[in-house]
Amino acid sequence: MRILFGIFLALLLGTGNVYANMAAVSVDRAEIRNFPSVSGSIVTILVPRYYPLQIQEEQGEFYKVNDFLNNTGWISKTSVDDTRTIVVKETSINVRQGPGTKNPVLFRAEKGVAFKVISEESNWLQVEHANGTKGWLFKNLIWGD
Repeated sequence: MRILFGIFLALLLGTGNVYANMAAVSVDRAEIRNFPSVSGSIVTILVPRYYPLQIQEEQGEFYKVNDFLNNTGWISKTSVDDTRTIVVKETSINVRQGPGTKNPVLFRAEKGVAFKVISEESNWLQVEHANGTKGWLFKNLIWGD
């Protein structure tokens, strides 16, 4: 029994981050800073609405986050929410009229473009861009969710 408890404790402690939750930018443009403070810090990255971020830790009114490029910084808690979002991780992908490669391509989305997830069908996500444009993309080509 002690061995099982020891293994359980090791697994629990070894899981690392308590957070590792995803968050989505909920404002038109959010600032990611080098320190968890507005004064004395600098903006290192500006990110658009729906940009997904992985929360690493929390300090005061800020979250330490990283993105799909493994950029790390601090974002104000008031700039994010729990909306389900994704970002394109490939150079350029097709966004289609429906789920599946037989559906027509509506437009192409470039690496770094963020979308809100509307629905899911098999390995396809129906998404919406901040400008209102909607379409379907293949799940293996994105980061977040």
